[in-house]
Amino acid sequence: MKATGSGFRVRWAWWLPLVAAWPTACAPAVRDEPVDVAAYPGQVRLACVGDSLTGCPDSWPVHLAGALDSRWEIRTFGLGGATVLSFGDTPYATLKLPEVLAYRPDVVVVLLGTNDSKMRHWYYRKEFERDYRQIIADLQALPSRPRIWICLPPPAFPGQWGIDAGRLREMVPVIRRVARRQGVPVIDLHAALLGHPEYFPDQIHPDVRGSMEIARHVYRALTGRNADF
Repeated sequence: MKATGSGFRVRWAWWLPLVAAWPTACAPAVRDEPVDVAAYPGQVRLACVGDSLTGCPDSWPVHLAGALDSRWEIRTFGLGGATVLSFGDTPYATLKLPEVLAYRPDVVVVLLGTNDSKMRHWYYRKEFERDYRQIIADLQALPSRPRIWICLPPPAFPGQWGIDAGRLREMVPVIRRVARRQGVPVIDLHAALLGHPEYFPDQIHPDVRGSMEIARHVYRALTGRNADF
């Protein structure tokens, strides 16, 4: 019996690496190379998706537009207070996403999640992952087959209006999992801005310096180059 047990372990040991690789093997490949504007017959239609961090005057899409050349057409789809959660205070999927889909973008940069860190929203964090995946799936289903990047939301210092730094930290691995399962790359704004509380005068919204820093990271992801501002 001892030899049989040992033999069983030997015979089945070859399965172990395969089992460990299943989650990675099942995930779609991530396209994170820069956008090749020459591959598009006209302007590259870029949709900037987000909440007030994206929609406020002088926010990061404004600085990004100033850095990109005329081959890009940029449209901002920011919605103050927007949530990923479909039953949040201001659900992006029902209130703003239809406009994004009607635009039929070639490239989409998504910066959502800040308002989902409010306690009344993050209580339903299991639904957050489901709803975020649905937003990305709806974008991926467009005839334009857009390239999509997901941004990790900037940190709070430590937070206001129910937005909370600790819950934003909890959100980071969840958003990474959404990106991995949907096969889209991540722009890590959380880590990039963690050491810059001076960029967030109200603890939540970036000032001009913070917005420019966000634009720099997005620009690098889209073009593969460093912005010169």
